[in-house]
Amino acid sequence: MNSEYLAKFIDKNFEYYIGKFDKIQMTNSKRTWNWASFLFASYWALYRKMYSLGIIVLCTNFVISYIPVIGWLCNIAIWVAMGLYGNSIYLDHINKNIGLIESNNIESKDELIKRKGGVNPTIVCIVIIISIII
Repeated sequence: MNSEYLAKFIDKNFEYYIGKFDKIQMTNSKRTWNWASFLFASYWALYRKMYSLGIIVLCTNFVISYIPVIGWLCNIAIWVAMGLYGNSIYLDHINKNIGLIESNNIESKDELIKRKGGVNPTIVCIVIIISIII
């Protein structure tokens, strides 16, 4: 994988993620801890432009939170799973998108990387506001 593309795709906290990705590849284990994905699972996914995952986690947490006790235990399980596997999920997301970008025969690959990668704090703010209103 092109390290220049990887750096542009990750954007914020590049050094952190490179360290985690190296550990995943060296140990061949998908488990590494990510505090951001544990504490803010859906918001973290949305921030990192993994929109489908973010919406699924957000909706799942919302729906099962109405089930007494078992719902909260399920939410905790989701948060722990996101903490353990968030970096691996993000690495898969990056590999998929960079693979698609590299296979395209277009000259504006840098622009496409910026659009597909990086972070999106705006969507997180919007989702948080909507969550508060609901």
